[in-house]
Amino acid sequence: GGVPTPPGTAALRPGGRLDTAPRAPRTWRSATYTTSTGEIVRVEVSDTYAPEAVSGQAWAEFFGGLVHGGELSGVTVRIATPPEVAAVCGDDALGCYSGGLLVMPGEQLGGVEPQEIARHEYGHHVAASRINPPWSASAYGPKRWSSAMGICARTKEGTAFPDDYTHYELSPGEAFAEAYRVLNDRRAGILGLTWSIVDDSFIPRDDTLRAVEQDVTAPWVEATSSVVRGRL
Repeated sequence: GGVPTPPGTAALRPGGRLDTAPRAPRTWRSATYTTSTGEIVRVEVSDTYAPEAVSGQAWAEFFGGLVHGGELSGVTVRIATPPEVAAVCGDDALGCYSGGLLVMPGEQLGGVEPQEIARHEYGHHVAASRINPPWSASAYGPKRWSSAMGICARTKEGTAFPDDYTHYELSPGEAFAEAYRVLNDRRAGILGLTWSIVDDSFIPRDDTLRAVEQDVTAPWVEATSSVVRGRL
């Protein structure tokens, strides 16, 4: 799902808002954790949670276990209580992402497990870390997935609306984040598909999930050309 404002911010449900009104200051237990694979993940946990209730190290390991590339070192994961998530992401949002900051709850919210919210929001971080000229990967999805899903053609047809959250269920950015979630769900042994966030036309197939994985593990860098010579 997504918070409609500002651009680049996304959550797991539509209709959210970014609240910038002054509030009582929140404090965070912030640390940079090294995972068992030697990777670095920055995690901030709300002081509202007792240290034994939410482990920054455990969440760093979780994110290190997702399908990922070098973008992992560029994310800051902020784990907040549901009221704190609502204050930052909007009343209708389960989590949000913007500019390298991923905000999520440390507990089940709206009947959704925090791991599912984390997978979806990290999909937005993946997209934000990929290039897709002349378009934004956050809006259209990264190159391979976007091509496999025919996003440009769908945009012309009016069946996909990049960066337009008035058509939330037809947002390619949200659809890519959901496809990324499904890819990681399968790797975690979660085979069922709960699809209530975006339109059914975006449900990933095996080939589009392979495209997602390629976008993550072998990011598109630039257009290449080849020359073929022959004699007739």
